[in-house]
Amino acid sequence: MAFYVAIVVEAALLALWANEEHRAATPIHGADLAAVIWGTTVGLALAHLLAFQLAAGGMARGRAGRTDVTLMAAQVAGAAFVALVCTVPVLLGDHEGALHRAIWAPELIIATAGYTSARTSGRGHARSALIGVGAALAALAVALLKNRLLGH
Repeated sequence: MAFYVAIVVEAALLALWANEEHRAATPIHGADLAAVIWGTTVGLALAHLLAFQLAAGGMARGRAGRTDVTLMAAQVAGAAFVALVCTVPVLLGDHEGALHRAIWAPELIIATAGYTSARTSGRGHARSALIGVGAALAALAVALLKNRLLGH
């Protein structure tokens, strides 16, 4: 779920940036920008947990089992990690550049995960770096497509 959250947070940040660039919206920064990041993350996490319970039959059983709870906790932790990493650039530096800095955070998360995954699969540093960059570019393409389809 963390990668899904990273892509959707990136799409939200890109939409804010596009609207700001076209003067279609007031620039957003500081606590308001952090609220967008955390609100998007919490909303996605809750929607995902509900969908997970429906798909896994947890609603029919009446309560989640131990494995379900462990998986849900891991998913929420991953989502919170994404939100935290995306919030750090908002808190650092001037307010004016916060959005531009925050846009890079989801890309770094995805690139790092792609690189790490490739390295643990036995690939070399150069090939792993290409996989990481490819994963980040694919995520960016998905975020841009999402915004394009929504008209942002």
